[in-house]
Amino acid sequence: MESNSPFYLNDEWQWLFENAIKWEEILEVFPSDHNWKNSAEAKIYLKEILTTVGQWCQEKIAPRAISLDSQGAGLVKDGSTYPNSLLKDLYQEAVDIHFFSLTTGSEFGGLDLPVALNMMAFTFIGRACLASSSQLNFFPSMIDMLERFCTPEDGHRLIPQIMRGEISGSMALTEAEAGSDIGSLITTAQKTDNGKYLITGNKIFISNGGGGFSFVLARIKGAPSGIKGISLFLVEQWLDIDGEKKANYRIIKDELKMGMRGSFTCQMAFENSVGKLIGKENEGLPLMFHLMNMSRIGAGGQASGIMESCLHYVKKYALERKQFGVNLLELPLYKNNFKQWEVESDAFRAFYIDSLNSFTLYHRLDLKKRKTGELNRHEEKNLDQALINVRLLTPLVKYYGTELAVEISKKSIQALGGHGFMRDHSVERLHRDSFGPLLYEGTSQVQALMVFKDLVKNILKHPTDYFGPLFTGPAASLSLVGQDIYQREYIKIDRQFKRQLAKLFLKSMRPDEIFKIFERKMWLAQDRIDKFIIHSESICQALCYIKTVQVLASHASFDNKRSELLFDYLKIIHPKMAAIFTGWRQ
Repeated sequence: MESNSPFYLNDEWQWLFENAIKWEEILEVFPSDHNWKNSAEAKIYLKEILTTVGQWCQEKIAPRAISLDSQGAGLVKDGSTYPNSLLKDLYQEAVDIHFFSLTTGSEFGGLDLPVALNMMAFTFIGRACLASSSQLNFFPSMIDMLERFCTPEDGHRLIPQIMRGEISGSMALTEAEAGSDIGSLITTAQKTDNGKYLITGNKIFISNGGGGFSFVLARIKGAPSGIKGISLFLVEQWLDIDGEKKANYRIIKDELKMGMRGSFTCQMAFENSVGKLIGKENEGLPLMFHLMNMSRIGAGGQASGIMESCLHYVKKYALERKQFGVNLLELPLYKNNFKQWEVESDAFRAFYIDSLNSFTLYHRLDLKKRKTGELNRHEEKNLDQALINVRLLTPLVKYYGTELAVEISKKSIQALGGHGFMRDHSVERLHRDSFGPLLYEGTSQVQALMVFKDLVKNILKHPTDYFGPLFTGPAASLSLVGQDIYQREYIKIDRQFKRQLAKLFLKSMRPDEIFKIFERKMWLAQDRIDKFIIHSESICQALCYIKTVQVLASHASFDNKRSELLFDYLKIIHPKMAAIFTGWRQ
């Protein structure tokens, strides 16, 4: 990692910005009233913004990360959160550079830029300070929710306040007995005569719970049980009653966390709190999932930032620290270990950046469709494909990035020896912080189950793609004809995965069922699914590696200078894939 980059755009970031983001395709779906004449001019403008964000990260955010970690986010008093001076400075700096305006619609005074820009910027902020990244994230994400799902009146009333840094918002899902099992939530909503609702219940582990308003999941009395009966409500923290400002819900406490201590994580109490229904009754979960999916991809970006920060610190330390007469990076084992961490971190970053292409198209076209109700045939096709890609990639990005960040931050502590255990060095804080993205927006196991569920659906829809290779033999090599050497590596590893997965499924079948493997009903029985679900996490891991290889191969296909990263990555993941397949055979 280059230490002197003024905006964290080292050579790797420069290449990804210029080549991995499909700017021409993305900019097609944005309005023509921007000041740039073509995509080349747009890229110059967008890079200038990233330069500004990176300088802000380096000059302001990173230097106070240690203080924010030791002082915390602020206080909870009289049912409200009070950010300390460090967070207040952070918010004001963001307002001063118009950070909250980047992706906000022009009708609200925003710059109306692609969300990919925001996601890259938050990776830089996560590298500088993960707690700051978490706190800042709520401003643009809440603007997006208001633009996308709320009334124009609420948008024009609340969005300007967010852009001025006065409020920021939160998403209130988790309850004491309803974590991953959202369908078991017990927060209730009672409809009133004036069409609003009274919300009653307690929420826990709510990031930025005192942000001024919250999107709250609750069940309207009499609604169906489970996830089918969940509705979404906009609940503001303060109400104007007869000219007097009164609290509409209370913040009970700010949790004492292992890491990310500079961010608020709150318990919230709703007691007949006045809320406004968003969307339709009993259809709130899909709306909240939009925000959750955005946050899951963002968690991947935060993870990439953590890895960058760790490796930057380790490299600087290793070059300065001498043992046995040489610096640490000249010791063969140390050098080899560091290279492996760097390769996998670089590979994941490429995978993460590639995922922003589909997410940005989905993000924009979905918003346009909700606002105007009109998309042309080309846009509809792009939206459908983008949505398929986003559904596939989101849990993989979240799983792979956050798991890898914890591992690399742990290794970074070991790389410093005893010094890594001391608070004098930032790697111990980075490791503590790395568990935040691992846990919020759904644990790794939740992501793995989502991947497994969609994989089973895909197998049922296209069974020959998975079971066909078991019977094709040498003829399968025809798929490699005409492919370059890089694409061949992806095709080979993808085919190997499908063959091994098919064998795993066949293990559960009786001999007389073998010839029924292409029949859909064979795979619908719950007892059969249960036999495979225990492998869902290793299946998810394998798919993470495969999709990353796919991205790296595509990059190498048009720039052979990228082939080194591809082949270095393959050396790392081949033994991991072999271990996964061995586990399936046992």
